[in-house]
Amino acid sequence: MMSLVPLYEALALVSRQTTPLEMAPDNAQCAIKEAIRSPVEQPEILMLLELLPYSWSLPLVPEVMDCAENARYADRARALLGRIPFAKARELVATEVARRLDAGPDDDWVFRRMAELLDYLGYYEELSDLVRRADASNDPDTRDVGDDYRSIDLR
Repeated sequence: MMSLVPLYEALALVSRQTTPLEMAPDNAQCAIKEAIRSPVEQPEILMLLELLPYSWSLPLVPEVMDCAENARYADRARALLGRIPFAKARELVATEVARRLDAGPDDDWVFRRMAELLDYLGYYEELSDLVRRADASNDPDTRDVGDDYRSIDLR
């Protein structure tokens, strides 16, 4: 039979680590926001956010979406955003997706990462808008993103 002692020890460690965060949430939120911008600290911060209630991720949507553009952290970032209730996250995520797509010339990498995110979160209206934008692009690679997600956006 497997011992649960290591699990209990891990839970106790998490409790000890998150208690100071809860005592000074504004300071902790600022520290987390700064740390998640550092490529060196991103993996640890994403893991920390997984252990905290979703409310800690809510003000960090733009930063978590930066991670969603990084192939190494995209799955973890999408999962974090997926923990936020649909009604609370949808407008924030949709606004951030639009901002990223408007930021410069069409970039198939950004279009694809944002399409993956919208599909994962089930934001099919927004995915449909992204597909229309991709179809209108002068960049053939960006149009390929539209082709790849066209059948999905019909859900």
